Amino acid sequence: MKNKRAGIKKHSLEKKARTREEARASVSRILRVQLARQLTDAGAKASDDNIPDYEWLPDLVGTLSWSLNESFEAGDKKCIQHLDTIGYAGLGTLLNFAHRGSEDAATKLSERLIQILELFLQTCDKKPELFYPAAEERSIWPGLITLEAQLKARYRHYDPTWARKRVRLGERTGINYEGKLAGNALGSNIARGLFDTIERMRRISLAFKVALPKNPPLVFSKGSKFTDKDNEVLRLWAKRLPVLNRRKDVLAKWWSVMRPFFVKSFGNDFENREMFAHYWTTVKTFSLKPKYAEKLAKDCQRRNEIRRRILKDVRQGLQSIAAKQPAT
Repeated sequence: MKNKRAGIKKHSLEKKARTREEARASVSRILRVQLARQLTDAGAKASDDNIPDYEWLPDLVGTLSWSLNESFEAGDKKCIQHLDTIGYAGLGTLLNFAHRGSEDAATKLSERLIQILELFLQTCDKKPELFYPAAEERSIWPGLITLEAQLKARYRHYDPTWARKRVRLGERTGINYEGKLAGNALGSNIARGLFDTIERMRRISLAFKVALPKNPPLVFSKGSKFTDKDNEVLRLWAKRLPVLNRRKDVLAKWWSVMRPFFVKSFGNDFENREMFAHYWTTVKTFSLKPKYAEKLAKDCQRRNEIRRRILKDVRQGLQSIAAKQPAT
């Protein structure tokens, strides 16, 4: 008897699970077809006097919400993807209407965004740990602007500094955002540009496959263009790098990748670029001094000195942009 009851219960649970999955799949198909058909052409048809008929959308959202609520479990990626799709489609369409001149859409969009952001920042305050993975590796975060001093004093989520620290914004980017920041020095600007590219290479997977040895040397092809092999080699080396900070061993690892990447990006004769022209003027002035006359007498000696100074400034730029402390 017990076995029969257990069998019936198991069959019932399996049937219920299949029903939920079928409902989700059905809603997903409807969502993709309707959104593709209706929302793609919405902007071309939208105006204050001619808004396309969206009477089907509330019913679709209701069906979708029922399906998702019935089947949602923590970590259910399909459920999150469905919500992301419909949320993005709705807000994106309002934005499209506003862009094409609809004041009603612009007003409604601003109202919804304010409401969402208020709740979002309150959640950041109550459960900040949920947002650490998203915030720690970013330098941009949503916020609210108010002209009311009383609101700023009463509600912390109007304070961008508080919100930034609450979710640990940028703590694992490897960049220094506190205290004295890297200035506009040429070396710092170059280092930051190279850093951004290396960071992107650390995070992405290339769409193509290139046959490489297990531990390929960090050597790029000749010429100014990056080949598929160059990109794959850079990606493999970039993924081995730790999060940037000012520890000597970490800076040394980053420079071992950044230096050849700089030479490849700016060319083997990088010292001849116009942006480095002032180095030639400085070295020429030094060569006229008795102390440096012999050391900088030949053209090749002056050229080597210029290259050395440029690389030194870029390396110092790397240190200036790096986070002061290792990411925890």
